[in-house]
Amino acid sequence: MSSAPVSGRIEELWSADLTGRCGVLHVTAVGRATDGGATVIRIGPESPASETDFFALSVARARSDAIVTTGSILRAELAVSHDPGPALTEWRGSVLGKTKQPMLAILTRGTGLPEAHPVFERPNVLIGTSVESAPELEARLGPRGVAVVGLADSSLRGLLRELARRGLPDICVEAGPSTAGSLYDAPVVVDELLLSVYEEAPLPPALDAGPFLSSAALAERLGPPVSAVSRREASGLWQFRRFCRSRGRTRRS
Repeated sequence: MSSAPVSGRIEELWSADLTGRCGVLHVTAVGRATDGGATVIRIGPESPASETDFFALSVARARSDAIVTTGSILRAELAVSHDPGPALTEWRGSVLGKTKQPMLAILTRGTGLPEAHPVFERPNVLIGTSVESAPELEARLGPRGVAVVGLADSSLRGLLRELARRGLPDICVEAGPSTAGSLYDAPVVVDELLLSVYEEAPLPPALDAGPFLSSAALAERLGPPVSAVSRREASGLWQFRRFCRSRGRTRRS
């Protein structure tokens, strides 16, 4: 797939070319919990699959200067690579003008990272951790070319501030609901949200990773979705929504 088909699919899905700055971009997939609320889908072999959801995640990665993940995700997903694939890498370079591979920033407060994970073989990896954990991680992973930063504020917001300080304005956040959910507290940090919604039967408890904001809460924090498109896939009906925080709302701290 060349840049032209990629651009066409992006326009079809979100009614926008997505060539502008995204700021802090959160991407996640949710379904219905047994109590009727929205819940993040836990990734696993039994999770409802969506090729369009995977495309949305890959687009988010391709738009970013840095991709943020967590030690918990690396421990749970031992094969995740964060590579958007050749077509979106070509689109990233030829359309967005981003020719350098995005930094991978890993948030962890402790030292229990899966050091055999393939992400540690890629270049441009940074670990944001507590001041106390930084020396041990530096001793173990520093010789492999991994940058380790002890953060006075070892929260996700603290890591985002460190990335902004390093001149990385467009940041894709891939984190669990408790970690990413904190970005929606005042002052709201998320500038853009790509939300994939599985609209079939409630998820079984094993696939419930934790609650996500209701539609009303999202509207209050980000405004209404700027686009929403439904697609029926092998796993069932999905809707793909894009939110962009309105001008004049509180910017990230």
